[in-house]
This record gives sequence, structure tokens and C-alpha cells, in this order.
Amino acid sequence: MTTSQRIADHMDDNGFRALQNRLGQWDTRRRQATLLRWLPRALAAALLVGLVVALVARARPLLTAGEIALLSVTLAGVAAAVTAATTLAQRSSLAEQARFADRHFALRERAAAAVEIHAGPVSYTHLTLPTSDLV
Repeated sequence: MTTSQRIADHMDDNGFRALQNRLGQWDTRRRQATLLRWLPRALAAALLVGLVVALVARARPLLTAGEIALLSVTLAGVAAAVTAATTLAQRSSLAEQARFADRHFALRERAAAAVEIHAGPVSYTHLTLPTSDLV
């Protein structure tokens, strides 16, 4: 391998690492946006359950007002924690991150193509039919 090839490979690796970092940053922003979209829904559902418990407790005095408030706050906290954990824990593969960036920024599949090319030769063996099906 010549020196110029080594320099080109090094520059390609640095460029691909920069692409990986950028895609990772945008994936983090996407997950945070998803969290901000789903968190109010989860809190509303938890508080709706608290409201139903309060209405039932008003018809049949099973719980005090303080217990109902504590139950509602606990439900809201659990809903917020579960929503945050499920949303932020979802990790996308590099290919999925690239496809998201392509769609979001109208990149015409440039990032996905760069990830696929860097991954190596693409195998199309899963697309071929067995010879027994052709007869």
C-alpha cells in the first residue's frame, strides 16, 4: 500500500467517523423529540386514571383526598419514567440513522449509501430463487 493510499484511507476513516458522529447526534435529537411528543400523552393517561379513581372514590368513599392525590402523582411519575426509559433506550442501527437523516434532510439516500458502501460489498444471495422453484 502506497503512502497516498494510506492517507486516503485515513481521511476516509475520519470522514466516516464524522458521519457516524453526526448521525448519532441527530438520532439523539430524534429520540428527544419523540420523548417530548409522548411524555404529555403518558402524563395525560396517568392523570386520567387518577381522575377515574377520584370519581369512584367520591361515589364510594374508599380513599381520602390525600391518598388520591398521592396515587395520581405516583401514576404520573411512573408514566413519565416508563416513557423516558422506553424512548431514550431505543438505539437505532447506523443504517436506520442514515435513512432517517436522508428522509429528514432530503438527502436522496446519500447518507445511507455512504454507510452501505463503507460496510462493504452487498450480498444479494437472499434475493435469488432456489433452482427447484424455477421448474
